[in-house]
Amino acid sequence: MKKPIQLTFLFLSFLIFGCSNTDNLDKQTQELLAQHPEWTPEEQKRIIEARGYVIKSGDTFSKVPRLYDITVKDLIDTNSKVSPMRLKIGQVLKIKNVE
Repeated sequence: MKKPIQLTFLFLSFLIFGCSNTDNLDKQTQELLAQHPEWTPEEQKRIIEARGYVIKSGDTFSKVPRLYDITVKDLIDTNSKVSPMRLKIGQVLKIKNVE
């Protein structure tokens, strides 16, 4: 039963972000969404956005921290697996002190 939930999550991520890569979501967010297949794509999108920042066209690693009054170093430290030079639209960045 676990496989259909994962496939549903992958499909919904594709619908929400226009891509099939969910690697950018933290494990807790992935698990939370997988536990609630009844949530609509809009509800899932709100949950994802509440847990981090969704990259939009024109965003950079220096622009995003200004939106949250944090430093670039904070953003890099919190997202150590993300390359600042390879941001993708729809990618989710964790924001320090945002749960």
